[in-house]
Amino acid sequence: MYEFLFRFSLFFLRMQPFLLFIGSYSRNAIIIQTKTTKNMKIYLFLLSSFLLFIALSSCKKEMQGEVLPYTLTENNGIVGKWLCTESFDTYDRYWQEANLKYTTQLEFSKNGEYLEKGFQDNMIYCEGEYEVTDIDSVWINSSCYTSGYKQAIDELTPTTLITVQGGIHGPVYIKYKAIK
Repeated sequence: MYEFLFRFSLFFLRMQPFLLFIGSYSRNAIIIQTKTTKNMKIYLFLLSSFLLFIALSSCKKEMQGEVLPYTLTENNGIVGKWLCTESFDTYDRYWQEANLKYTTQLEFSKNGEYLEKGFQDNMIYCEGEYEVTDIDSVWINSSCYTSGYKQAIDELTPTTLITVQGGIHGPVYIKYKAIK
């Protein structure tokens, strides 16, 4: 970080119009610096250092100290409530956090019922039934689709569920966290 600060300051120091060139001897030029030039270099160095310090210190992590509006828990297999927290599109190649205002919550009950609803508005989007067909997939028949579909499961732990869906540029991974 300090190296970047130093290089950033030197950039401004090299861009000064106050240098006077008085001829050259072989390959070296003689440079005369006036008192104004020296003061200007110090001023620009301090100014750029201050601006860089302000820019770097104003960055903060969004979730730092923030109370989450849900409680994490551990589920037994797929049964339980799952909140969508992140998604990974293989085209973008990074995990994108889900906005809690628009995220969905999945509920898998012991008797085979399936619900998909909004997290904040608690409005039910889809309801139906499910059946775990393989270790890595679940068959869902819900009101959102005209027929049932097979949902691939990439990872299933007591705290995390990652599903895989087809996307335009390749698979899309959606991460869910177990909640109460």
